[in-house]
Amino acid sequence: MAEFEKELEQLTPKVYAELDLDKEDVEQATNYYYERDEETVTRAVNKLKNLYKQIGGTPPSSGPPPPDVDLPKFVEICREYFAAMTSTMQSVLDEVRESAGLPPHADIPASEVPAVQKMFGSRVEADGAAALKGKFGVTLDAFQTLMDKYQRIPQVGQVLGQLQMQQQAQFEQMGLKEGMM
Repeated sequence: MAEFEKELEQLTPKVYAELDLDKEDVEQATNYYYERDEETVTRAVNKLKNLYKQIGGTPPSSGPPPPDVDLPKFVEICREYFAAMTSTMQSVLDEVRESAGLPPHADIPASEVPAVQKMFGSRVEADGAAALKGKFGVTLDAFQTLMDKYQRIPQVGQVLGQLQMQQQAQFEQMGLKEGMM
């Protein structure tokens, strides 16, 4: 991780100089489009954050959590996000079944799991973002900030664990057997 950050620190000034920009210009433009939920910018920012997380870092949140979101409201937001993920999976499974010529409620064969993973991965973040923005006016970045704020509270861990177990059971009912995702 340290090596990645060191290389990033060395490369960043070169890119800024090459494009005649500075850090503030990039942050201002990114925030402008990200707050307006500009799809290509939101997707790019989220991909970079996910890449940074996978490498082992914790991406910085973009400010304080929304002040009007207390713990019960956050739990409600989490439920909505999980519902959006489950809905995305149902849609993906329906498409994979159709393209593979499977009956509507057939179990997904292991050979189709890579297609499911790819389609789900490419859609879940945007679908979750749309659900949160539509119902609560919360961006994914704000959701992550809220998660950072509340994740250490035992009740939140219990609720998230329950939501994950419920989601796994729903995935299995949809025909995606345990261990396939």
